Amino acid sequence: MKSSKASHTYYRECQGQWRCPLEFRITDRKALLAALGWANALSVMAMVHWPRWLGRFFIETSVDYRQQEVLHTTCFRWMGLPLMTSDEVLSLHDDGESFALVGEARSLFAPWRRLPMEGSGRVLASAMGASYTVSWLGTQMRQTTRRDGDTVTLTQMAEGFEGIQRLERIGPLC
Repeated sequence: MKSSKASHTYYRECQGQWRCPLEFRITDRKALLAALGWANALSVMAMVHWPRWLGRFFIETSVDYRQQEVLHTTCFRWMGLPLMTSDEVLSLHDDGESFALVGEARSLFAPWRRLPMEGSGRVLASAMGASYTVSWLGTQMRQTTRRDGDTVTLTQMAEGFEGIQRLERIGPLC
């Protein structure tokens, strides 16, 4: 049975695969280093300052709506290589707007290391966007999404960096 609650409508409409070039900037190097630690901060700085002629970084996501939960994946790619991947499960709450998120991220350069992710969020009553707070790489990242047809604008902010991704739907789930 189809639910008309905002969270169900939003994720049902977002089901599929999405992709865009990765766009973000460093707002405060010291805050970035303090929040992420030197290894993660250096990785972020390298992606920001990477020359485009060496190939762009892309973010790819998938959304699989399954009634009370949503399976979500994210992959940062360069030249087709998956540099970092994450798998998350969003548990939709009965109020029709809020949800909890749990998952883990992995890096190509440290595949033995699993980085836990936790968070929570709320879907707008209009079912056209959501806001999240997620623990990621040791810091709290705040995200908002706004859906407009086959485009989702993802705004990300954390200590020392911010980004705006304009994800385009590239197809249904495989």
